[in-house]
Formats: sequence, C-alpha cells, structure tokens
Amino acid sequence: MKKIIFAILLSFIGPGLGQIYNKENKKGVLLLMLSSTLFFLPLVWILTHIRSQIPNLKSGVVPPELVQSVAMEIIMRDKHLFNLISFTFLGVWAYAITQAYFKAKEMTSKSDEDKAPTE
Repeated sequence: MKKIIFAILLSFIGPGLGQIYNKENKKGVLLLMLSSTLFFLPLVWILTHIRSQIPNLKSGVVPPELVQSVAMEIIMRDKHLFNLISFTFLGVWAYAITQAYFKAKEMTSKSDEDKAPTE
C-alpha cells in the first residue's frame, strides 16, 4: 500500500515521476517532458509578448501594474488557446496520476502473489 501511495504522490508532484518510480522510465520521461512543455509554453508566450509591447523594459524599472495589464490583455486575447493548453496539461496530469496508481497496484499484487506460499 505504501508503494501505491508514494507513486500517486510523486505523480501529483510532477506528472511522470510516479511512472519513473514504477520503473516505466520511457513513459515517465515522456510525461515529464510533455507536462513541462505544456506548463512553460504559456509562460514563454506571455513573456515574449510582454517584451514586445513594453518598449522601455530594458531602460529601468517598469511599474508592475503595466506588466500586469499587458499580461491580462494578452491572456484575454488568446484565452481559448490558453484554456486548451491548460486543460491538456490537467488531462496529462490526471492520466499520469491514474496510471501510476494502477501500475503500482499491479506491481504490489504481483509481489504479494510471489510471496504467497504455494501448496
């Protein structure tokens, strides 16, 4: 039971970590890369657009209110894209957690069967 809970917790912390713990390394690395990309893609998108819309960004201190208003404008303009990316990320995360649970449960039941005395 501890193995199952630990695999779930690892997948909750980072999608793919539970798979790596369950010795499904290829699947774990793939889920980790996919979820990282889906997590950082909107951040990079917003930062590149903020940089192009605030001309005096390098010259000194920019008021946080300006950065926030530009970021909100970008998000509202492309909200359907951000929603799609967000829900895809959440789906990958849920998939990683459930798959870590089922694989850990399968591995635990196999190890219990191996330990059981045969008659």
